[in-house]
Amino acid sequence: MQINWNKPYIYNYFKGKYTTEQIDYYNFNTVGNNYNYSTYDLYSIMHYDIPNTFRLDGYSISGNTDLSLTDINYIRRMYRKS
Repeated sequence: MQINWNKPYIYNYFKGKYTTEQIDYYNFNTVGNNYNYSTYDLYSIMHYDIPNTFRLDGYSISGNTDLSLTDINYIRRMYRKS
């Protein structure tokens, strides 16, 4: 999923709390090949809340509090009984 970040707003929002390098690392880095993850799941419990002010298109995404079907299946696969 490509997100059109409003970087000037985000840098200003976190100004004084984090360095620009920290903001870039924790907000704009994408996952590399060294991780084991599922395909993008809008309903995953791992999905963070993204306010509309953080995006140039004004679209917001709510964080989730329940496991999605993808989460459940991934957990079963990763933690199956030996």
